[in-house]
Amino acid sequence: YVEEDDLSGLDVLDMGCGSGILSILASKLGAKQIDAVDIDPFAIENAKDNARINGVSNMSVFYSDLFSDLDKDYDLIFANILAEILVDMLDSVDKHLKVGGRLVLSGIIEGKESLVKDKIQAINYEIIDEIKDGEWVLISAKRKE
Repeated sequence: YVEEDDLSGLDVLDMGCGSGILSILASKLGAKQIDAVDIDPFAIENAKDNARINGVSNMSVFYSDLFSDLDKDYDLIFANILAEILVDMLDSVDKHLKVGGRLVLSGIIEGKESLVKDKIQAINYEIIDEIKDGEWVLISAKRKE
């Protein structure tokens, strides 16, 4: 979805980073700094290894349960987690997404996207794209000015 975006100079958060592939892609697309977080110790170690293997030096990988261990704001937040957890995350997203910033939310199983879309609208964000791929849905939204 972001494969052709220019992320030059952006601060990026990869929530639920798993292997770190989105973080590595963000680095290759010019992101200034990427924070990759997960609650799974195996995922954290895997993402660190993959960053090293791919020569990515502007990526910090660490534990955070949603925003629990984060104290900065971002231009772009990737979150690849279950719909119900995305809804919880959206309660605190304003503290961590810069004005005009973008969310790319995935890991949403078809049929649960309305939960996420309703919450996005409830926090006064604008849905800018929705992509379905089989039973999976990706929703992109923007923080209004």
